[in-house]
Parts: sequence; C-alpha cells; structure tokens
Amino acid sequence: MPAGSPIPEDLLRSEAEAIAARYRVSVEEAEDALGEAFRAAPEVARHVRERRSREDVTRWHEYREIIKNCRKEVYYGLRQYYRSPSAAEQLVDDFERAVAAGRPAGRIEALRRELQVVEQRISRS
Repeated sequence: MPAGSPIPEDLLRSEAEAIAARYRVSVEEAEDALGEAFRAAPEVARHVRERRSREDVTRWHEYREIIKNCRKEVYYGLRQYYRSPSAAEQLVDDFERAVAAGRPAGRIEALRRELQVVEQRISRS
C-alpha cells in the first residue's frame, strides 16, 4: 500500500483509474479522493485490508457505497466550475500561480486537466 493508503494499493489504483477515466481527473486525484473516503470509514477500510485475500470485497454494500459517494464528490467537484464563472477564473489563476511557482508537475497537470474539462463544457454550451 502507498504510504497512508487505507486499502490495498492494487484495489485503490483500480478504483482510481475507473474514476479518472469516467470523470477526467487524474488518477492521483482520484486516489486522494478515495483515500479520504476510506479514511472516513476506518472500520470498512480495516475489513477490506483483512479480508481482501479471501473475499471479493468489491461486492460488499459498504464498500460500494463508499465508492459511489466518492464518485459523486468528484463529479460535483468538477461541476462547481460550470456553475460559477468566478470559480473557473479562480482555476485559471491557480494554474498560472502553480506554473510560475514551479509547483510539482502532477499538480500542474491536475489543474491543466480541470481547465480542459471546463473548456470542453464551455465549448458545448
């Protein structure tokens, strides 16, 4: 598991890739969101770690609820830029500041992807 990962790395990565493909966020952002979601449910995370090798934990109701709620949070997090022009402008400012400050490439890439999603949404309007 990556440092601080509440569930096994392969499971976290698999779920994060599915979320990233569906909602056009980076895998790292999806992993962060999933990590937060499972840290908020430590009992479920503990059961997943303990039983992963013996059971298909992805079929558990509690597990699926956490994944579903995480997807909703990612989706609504992206939608906030569509409803609020000032939020989109803030995203542009954040991107420009990150580039100017020499932030890590992963953070700049995440902001670039968010800008692409906003641009695509605007062009469809």
